[in-house]
Amino acid sequence: FRGIRHVVFDEADMLLDGSFSRDVDLILDALKLTRRRLIQQETIPVHFKLVQFIVSAATMPSSGLKSIQLTIAKKFPTAVKVSVDHFHMHHPAISQQYIPCDMPLLSPARIQLLITAIRARTPHAFAPLDEMRVS
Repeated sequence: FRGIRHVVFDEADMLLDGSFSRDVDLILDALKLTRRRLIQQETIPVHFKLVQFIVSAATMPSSGLKSIQLTIAKKFPTAVKVSVDHFHMHHPAISQQYIPCDMPLLSPARIQLLITAIRARTPHAFAPLDEMRVS
């Protein structure tokens, strides 16, 4: 743990709540112990932040027993919250189109239909698809 400088908790709403929370606590405890030892050995100063934590999730429940925001505030008291407009919503500047398809999910015909649709709408962005073969 001595060389770790960044820890990313992606899907934090799942990792910090429920069956994974014990594993996360073990990791955090190991990192705290490592930091304490480095301070005792005078390898790093007392106020030096050894590890940066990045906590991300599409949803962050904020009420009730499953308040991930309260859990984050407890485990990471100096956390800075970053969010964006239209988070978890359709952004008005992005157009979406849907192609109904009754074929099996991974059938070659369905994949070919998707490739054809992508090529028709954005031919320059998906040049590598030209080399793709569906069988």
